[in-house]
Amino acid sequence: MIDLPDENNYSLLSTVDIIENETPSYLDVSEPSGCMGDPNAACPPICWVLHASRYRVEAVDVHNTSSVKSDFASVFTYNTSSGGGTPGEDDNLFGFNNNLPKEFALLQNYPNPFNPSTEIKYELPKNSFVTIKIFNALGEEIAILVNNEWKAIGRYSVSFDGTNFASGIYFYTIEAGSFKDTKKMVLIK
Repeated sequence: MIDLPDENNYSLLSTVDIIENETPSYLDVSEPSGCMGDPNAACPPICWVLHASRYRVEAVDVHNTSSVKSDFASVFTYNTSSGGGTPGEDDNLFGFNNNLPKEFALLQNYPNPFNPSTEIKYELPKNSFVTIKIFNALGEEIAILVNNEWKAIGRYSVSFDGTNFASGIYFYTIEAGSFKDTKKMVLIK
């Protein structure tokens, strides 16, 4: 078992300026590289080191007034270091550079037509608040699958169960930051 760091011992890692109409984000590259915590150890081409980390956020307004610090978030992160090969090349083998979405996307549900349930997948190239709603053919909202939830960059899937709905055409929409899209799906019973 890996022990988490002391929740009262924090170091300032970065100051991030908030840009209007954009979701703030931060990528922590401060963890040391190496094998088993030893940065001087001889490594095969890829070394994976599991680190326990805790983060807290504090906001400072234009008048230099600090907010209360957020609750801490505990995460486990993997650090990689290359002992040979081309820098970054080994990371691509594991999909680090290729696995994250490059643009927002709302994918076609599958299966479609469906009975009684279907999966709706979406992709986020940056952290965003996300809302996914289902509408009937009259434009009436019949379900909210994701309700203004904070989601990190990545690929997601959410299920829609049409058991309690009539056969017909339905629409699903996504709002993620300034991105909006709608797709059609068909429920057949």
